[in-house]
Amino acid sequence: MSVDGVAIKSAEVDDSGVVHITANGRQYEVPKERGQTGVAQLRISQDGRIAGWLVQYQSPAPNRELEKIAGLLILWRDGKVACRIGTRQAVLGNWNLAEGSEKVVTLAGAMHGAGLHFELHRTSDCRLVAEFDESYEDVSKEPSWVRSLEH
Repeated sequence: MSVDGVAIKSAEVDDSGVVHITANGRQYEVPKERGQTGVAQLRISQDGRIAGWLVQYQSPAPNRELEKIAGLLILWRDGKVACRIGTRQAVLGNWNLAEGSEKVVTLAGAMHGAGLHFELHRTSDCRLVAEFDESYEDVSKEPSWVRSLEH
């Protein structure tokens, strides 16, 4: 059961890229974002409060038009989209909830190349709490929230 009253039972994406969520016996259909070509990494939090996924777009790179890249993380809570978290990097590569469902960690980087950028956001208001960039910071001092995300 969810603390906020909406317990997510299931989340799935159909062939057209629309996400369908079942919560408290109701079906919710989450409209696609503008330019969306797919969905990746669709997950439900352990406490059933939040569903999230990466929105995929067509790659802008020449000769890679068929490749999909993730550019936006959607967090759905209490019957609606609660957060849209983008990146200043080229691609979102991974995400995970942290501290229960209180925070979310994102991993972003260039389409091809080194330099990983991590961000920690609160799920309550989507605000950026901390960030860590492997290109500019000492990797041996990487925060524990960064290590919580596989990379």
